[in-house]
Amino acid sequence: RGREQPVVEVAREWLRKNAPAVDHPVVSWGDARIGNVIFDDDCRPAAVLDWERATLGPPMQDLGFICMPLSRRTEPEIMAKAIPFDVLARRYEAATGRAVDVAAIQYYAVLWQFIEGVNGSRVSLAPPARGRVGSGGLLQSNLVARQTLRLMENYEAGRPTL
Repeated sequence: RGREQPVVEVAREWLRKNAPAVDHPVVSWGDARIGNVIFDDDCRPAAVLDWERATLGPPMQDLGFICMPLSRRTEPEIMAKAIPFDVLARRYEAATGRAVDVAAIQYYAVLWQFIEGVNGSRVSLAPPARGRVGSGGLLQSNLVARQTLRLMENYEAGRPTL
């Protein structure tokens, strides 16, 4: 108790080491999920909610969020509880004119899995200050820890898990 699990330290270092370069930042929502969209009577998005995590960031960051295993627990082949990855990729490319970068999405899936899997939503990628223990830095379950490590291994092996 009071000390971070080794997987937290390993994941934090891995994320720092593998972060993709961001050439052209975009507005990243930070909480991309169906539950944060209000639809009108014709089932068209009318409002997008929960912008507290929004930032200027990499274009693939929000796609990584909806592709992380924690958001696909009951149907792993369905992204954002709504759409298979190949359809999502085609629609994203058609709507933005930007190519989908599967490796970057995989990286951001690892990042979000790490952030969401750590107790407390305000985890930092920075190591704890010298002489201080991490604040809440324990993964919620062994399952999340194993999923995070498996995502990291698949990324390094060039095997997307989308």
